[in-house]
This record gives sequence, structure tokens and C-alpha cells, in this order.
Amino acid sequence: MLKNELKTDRRQAERFSTRLRSVALINEKICTGIVDNFSKGGLAYRTDDHALAVKILESRDKALRMIVTNPIGGDTLNLTCEIIWGPETVNDNKGCMGIKVIDPPLSFRELFNNHIKM
Repeated sequence: MLKNELKTDRRQAERFSTRLRSVALINEKICTGIVDNFSKGGLAYRTDDHALAVKILESRDKALRMIVTNPIGGDTLNLTCEIIWGPETVNDNKGCMGIKVIDPPLSFRELFNNHIKM
């Protein structure tokens, strides 16, 4: 499968654009950034520290915790996640990473469902 075909396959899930400030805890390092969009099973996360994003992707451990403030209700979502794609160099994707949410909690699913109704 070509790289462009893979990107098309990933985009079949319905996504919603957002600009939520969030914090990722990766290998015990705090990484601040913005959630650019989200779907039922994941989100696109743009880190403020692009060099750190590249270092993270070079490591073997792709597990992380995402802390996102829910704009509906203001509660904090503490998500168990896995990095599934990201920049290969500091200049790639401007620090954007594809994040899969593992066993999304009810509050995350409700956030997605509320955007569908809007």
C-alpha cells in the first residue's frame, strides 16, 4: 500500500476540528500542545515542541497519557493512548502526531457524539 493510500484509509473516520489545549505525558515528560481534530477512536495532536515529538517517535515506547479539558462541561479527560504516526524529522508535520485512544472512556465518546449532534 502506498503512503498516500494509507492516509486516505485513515481519513475515512468522521473527524471534528477543534483547538483544545492539552498535555501529553510521554515517557514521564510533559509535552504541551493542541488537539487539532478528533474522531471516535483517536485524535491529531500538535505538540509545541517539535524536536521532542521526533525524539518520542524514535523511542520504542509509544504509550502515553493525554489530559484534555472537555469544552462541554469543563471536566478533565484522562486518556490512555498510543502514538500511531508522527513526524520523522523536526520539519515534518510541524510536530503533529496521530494518537489512538485505548478503551475511550464514556466522557470521550460523549464528546464525540455531542459534536455529531451540533
